[in-house]
Amino acid sequence: MDSSIILWWIFCAIIGGAIGMAKDRTVSGIVWGGLLGPIGIIVVLCLPNLKKKKEEEARRVAEIERKHQMELQQAQLQQLQQRTIPTPPKAERQYRIASNGEDLGEMPVPTIKLLIKTGKLTLHDYYFDIHAHDWITLDSLDAL
Repeated sequence: MDSSIILWWIFCAIIGGAIGMAKDRTVSGIVWGGLLGPIGIIVVLCLPNLKKKKEEEARRVAEIERKHQMELQQAQLQQLQQRTIPTPPKAERQYRIASNGEDLGEMPVPTIKLLIKTGKLTLHDYYFDIHAHDWITLDSLDAL
């Protein structure tokens, strides 16, 4: 056999391998190019591109994962929105109290009632009315 024919088949195997490598089919390219020569190269050119298929599959999987993550995040958001947020307890109105010319500070109504009951305050002591901008006796405080 002529050495040029052997070199030609080796050359076809190398070309087939290079084309196969581009399609992620290196071994198939070498085998087809080596066995069938130029016809093998044509066969390798007609083989489906596995690289593209793998890339498409990876893209599909990534898209499915993204959709799944979005669904999870939406479900978590809905759960957060459905939770009832407890309302804070109403802050009791505070009144600034004065007795015997001394400012005792701000107190809620239950504390004022307790101090009157225990005798530490009288209805003749004062509270500051923010609307009147003046000190008024406790006996005129509607909350009592």
